[in-house]
Amino acid sequence: MREDIENEEMILPVPDSSDEETSIEPVASLQSVQVAGVDLHLQHDKTEGCGGMVWESGKVLTRYITQKKLASYENTTVLELGAGTGIVGLALSKLVPSSKVYITDIPQIMPLIEKGIRINELTNAIPETLVWGERLPRLDSNPSVLLLADCVYYEPSFQPLVDTLVELTDRYTIKEILFAYKKRRRADKQFFKMLAKRFKYNQVTDDPDAEIYNRDSISLFTLERRM
Repeated sequence: MREDIENEEMILPVPDSSDEETSIEPVASLQSVQVAGVDLHLQHDKTEGCGGMVWESGKVLTRYITQKKLASYENTTVLELGAGTGIVGLALSKLVPSSKVYITDIPQIMPLIEKGIRINELTNAIPETLVWGERLPRLDSNPSVLLLADCVYYEPSFQPLVDTLVELTDRYTIKEILFAYKKRRRADKQFFKMLAKRFKYNQVTDDPDAEIYNRDSISLFTLERRM
């Protein structure tokens, strides 16, 4: 069933704090988090804005992958878009050593991703700069899976994100796209109008945690390129 984007009330974005102390945190810090039984060290930096923090949609996508996708991602090349601290890609890299995971974001976020890869000692995770709407980087392996979590929050980036998804699905044989999304503003419906011109999107129906995270206005979609 497709999500009814049109009728949503405004929900202001707030950083996830479920794994954090209520005391004031330093602007930049190294955090240890556990998601779906996976222990990770993440570089957290509020000076980098949204991309420097851990958001709940990333945890939702990580949990789903852990429960449903590990076997199918063996010996698979995966690309994560707008990775931020890299929670999804780092967890996948750790859980599936035979996979190759490109963890991508804009240049100023890459030091967070690179540090995350280094401190978690992951040899199958590859940091790669990828700016939506700009030329794709050259990759050594062809990805067959795309992952996105909490990438819809800045209106000027809506069309560039769709354009990048189109270019990736033009260049590579993409078998699966998973997209975790948190509803925040009425303006988000413009993104889904843009997306619907090029992709079909449907809610994931086999996630046992869906009822819980749906209460927090988070949804998990699969995307399929329109022919």
